[in-house]
Amino acid sequence: MSASAQVITGELAAVRGELARVDGKCATLAALAGAAAAYAAGQASHGPAVVRATDASAGVIFGVAVLVLLLTVVRPRLGRGSFCRWATLNATEIQSRVRETLAQGQADADATELLHALSVIAVTKYRRLRLAADLAAAGVTVLAAAGIAGAVVP
Repeated sequence: MSASAQVITGELAAVRGELARVDGKCATLAALAGAAAAYAAGQASHGPAVVRATDASAGVIFGVAVLVLLLTVVRPRLGRGSFCRWATLNATEIQSRVRETLAQGQADADATELLHALSVIAVTKYRRLRLAADLAAAGVTVLAAAGIAGAVVP
């Protein structure tokens, strides 16, 4: 295996690891969003009408925004590369393509294309996860303010 192929293989493993981590982080944030929604539902029955309306509205708006954004992160993105390409071919065609790739020395080119595609997916997922975390923080802040207002206002 050439030095460049080793580097690409290592980078592919790193990107695949990041994809697994971002999906785990999304699951954690989804659980937190669910807990915030449960809190909002519980608090919607306490305090003055304005506070209940604010609390319920904030819980619904931010909860929906976070969950929709997280769904865009965990929703599979199917393309033409990797396993999707192989799924469209029969065993003979796969064998032929692999032989051609190895004979032409294009394994590095295929791996670099895959590395680019997976890296773009990972960066996109992390950006959406960051935005979902920001929205969740904003939602928790509004819910806390509504809860405090409900406790302070007689």
